[in-house]
Amino acid sequence: MGIKVSGLNQRLGGRDVLKDVAFTAAPGRITGFLGPNGAGKTTTLSSMLGLIPVSGAEITFGGQPLASLPRGKGGVCALFEKKGQDGWRRGIGHLRMVADAVGADSGEINQAIEKVGLQGASKRRIRTYSLGMRQRLGLAEMLIGSPNYVLLDEPMNGLDPEGIQWLRDLLIEVAERGATVLVSSHMLNEAEQFVQDVVLLRDGAVAFRGDVDDLRSGQSLEQAYLRFAREGK
Repeated sequence: MGIKVSGLNQRLGGRDVLKDVAFTAAPGRITGFLGPNGAGKTTTLSSMLGLIPVSGAEITFGGQPLASLPRGKGGVCALFEKKGQDGWRRGIGHLRMVADAVGADSGEINQAIEKVGLQGASKRRIRTYSLGMRQRLGLAEMLIGSPNYVLLDEPMNGLDPEGIQWLRDLLIEVAERGATVLVSSHMLNEAEQFVQDVVLLRDGAVAFRGDVDDLRSGQSLEQAYLRFAREGK
């Protein structure tokens, strides 16, 4: 059943930040939650996860509210661009903490470290990691516990072109095992390389939702977005 969001509104600081946001994200597919910085993407994800209070909206994961989902394997994995990671903790220690929370074993930790390419850095303190390495550490969390729902906020930030290609392959693999993957990004040209469905956010409202090819209509994703932006003025 995937993820469903309906009637999501947020007014913050006296301003309507989200305006009746509604979309679905299907299992086994990668949905790009796209738009420029400030469009409301992170606020939407935060609202979906209950990090910002919500009233009147319907937000379900597989037909269930977030509170009804298991906290261990098969639940939700959410990674935010500015997610707090204890800089004094070692990478492997951080992942052990995550594994304890979801009931994963040491074998899954080692597999995740190898998958994201942090074998040589797992025993270093996180404060010594580059932004790209922190992103990889966060993605290792995604692999531990095999979540059914994956929400990523700007996961391409800090990754070099090789890292972005690696991320693309990893997300395709996660979706192919049946997970619902929702990826927030303002990097439209990069996102169009792997997203299958698109939710396009502009000024806190959904400007388009559907198959990426229907949005593009022979154009690049960036060109399609600019077309929608012009039409919205």
